[in-house]
Amino acid sequence: HCLSPQKQFEEEFQYASLNYEFRLRVALGLGGDLMLTSRIRNMNTDGKPFTFAFAYHTYFSVSDIRYL
Repeated sequence: HCLSPQKQFEEEFQYASLNYEFRLRVALGLGGDLMLTSRIRNMNTDGKPFTFAFAYHTYFSVSDIRYL
């Protein structure tokens, strides 16, 4: 689904009181081979549970990434 800037801000703001760290590492290989490696690590440093989702941008319409 698509969020308006205001709606997106409201949804992101709910996590402002949580103490967490989000890291994304992307590496491209050398030597003519195209290699994409990504690693996502949710480091919840205060122990309060929360959920998150990650998806690569696609040029195709996707109604819900959880069902791919």
